[in-house]
Amino acid sequence: MPNISEKKECGENRPENVHHVGTLIVYEIYKRYGREAVEVLLKIFDKLTSKTTKDFLEMISDMGRQELADLLKGFME
Repeated sequence: MPNISEKKECGENRPENVHHVGTLIVYEIYKRYGREAVEVLLKIFDKLTSKTTKDFLEMISDMGRQELADLLKGFME
């Protein structure tokens, strides 16, 4: 699975493959945890006022979905 370790502040200079990799990550989450997990992540992201990776991962953890936060962090290493 490709990773997104080249993340940049505010999306500047993002890797060309960022959207492809993101799609693969969402599909992997769907395969492992099902549709409900993808819906949870989308709802959490929608609630964020600051849509940064850091804030997204913190909110996922705060909502009791540490396994999803850990999985996403793994893709960023």
